Amino acid sequence: MKPPRRPHFPHTDNTPVHAGGEEDPDFPEQQPGYRRKRGRSSRVIPLLIIAGFGLFILKEEVPAVNDAFLSIIKPQAMQAIRACREAAIAGSPNADFARIIRYGRASKTRNGFVVDALIIGELEQGKGEVRHSIECHVDAAGNVVDIARHPATTAALPTQSTQDSDAANE
Repeated sequence: MKPPRRPHFPHTDNTPVHAGGEEDPDFPEQQPGYRRKRGRSSRVIPLLIIAGFGLFILKEEVPAVNDAFLSIIKPQAMQAIRACREAAIAGSPNADFARIIRYGRASKTRNGFVVDALIIGELEQGKGEVRHSIECHVDAAGNVVDIARHPATTAALPTQSTQDSDAANE
């Protein structure tokens, strides 16, 4: 059913008046098949936001990506972290079977960096893997000045999988 037409009142200027439901050529959005044109920025911005979140997740979850990010943003801190990692592995009693569990973080000091939150797993005879927390003091040139080893607390470490904890409870 068609809506009733509005009455047409004559105007003194000869401009046509369009009643409701009719198309007005002065407003193209009323034309059938009209699509508003979107600029490139409105298409690119959502992709940039998604890419930013993806890069953040990669940085937090993949150590190699985090190392690459740190080497670009803070090259001296990354050099200190690498020196501490190498000294921690080299100082292990069985360096062939040592691995890095947590990759460490560097904090600026007056004459260099202190690297903490570095945890390595070392193979010890008869015990299996023993985890140690490593703390290093590195000078501005990237040389390790002091290294300290402490037994790592198991509460601070994330569990590897639920199967490992289920097997330990049996």
